[in-house]
Amino acid sequence: MTAQPSRATPAITDLTRPFWDAAKQGRLVIQRCGDCRYYNHPPKEACDNCLSTGLAFEDVSGRGRVWSWTVMHQKSVAGFEDAVPYLTALIELDEQPMLLLVTNLPGAVLATLKIGDRVLVTFEPLSDGLHLPQFVPVYPGQPAAQGKALPSRRSAPRSAELPSLGGGGTEGEAPP
Repeated sequence: MTAQPSRATPAITDLTRPFWDAAKQGRLVIQRCGDCRYYNHPPKEACDNCLSTGLAFEDVSGRGRVWSWTVMHQKSVAGFEDAVPYLTALIELDEQPMLLLVTNLPGAVLATLKIGDRVLVTFEPLSDGLHLPQFVPVYPGQPAAQGKALPSRRSAPRSAELPSLGGGGTEGEAPP
């Protein structure tokens, strides 16, 4: 049996700790300004909108849309060299226009994946006790699965099994 590729893990700081602590509990939280109510991600010392430092983390729905995506074929990202090809996406959360999170899309069907497809957060347990927020496509008739943990990487399909797009498609295309 081939060993699963190692996954790079995030560097947790005092600023990002509330995000990762909530993920361990199966919750997606985003930093929000108490003055203007603007969501900031990634977390910052001051609000992107009004520069207030009155920021706190709040639960969000975990629902959104595919804003952009691409398939990584090059071994240029440390910790993911053995995982190519793999899908990377930007997800726009429902709570605010341009509230974007970088993710993988486990379970996505590349042949039909489109900008604007609906997604829902899940949490992938990592070997070091962290839980990584990931987004999965929501297909018509599929029951909601928010907060459910994904299988560990040992039992999940290898990202190297991703099929090729075969040209064309909307890979990496920004929304209108």
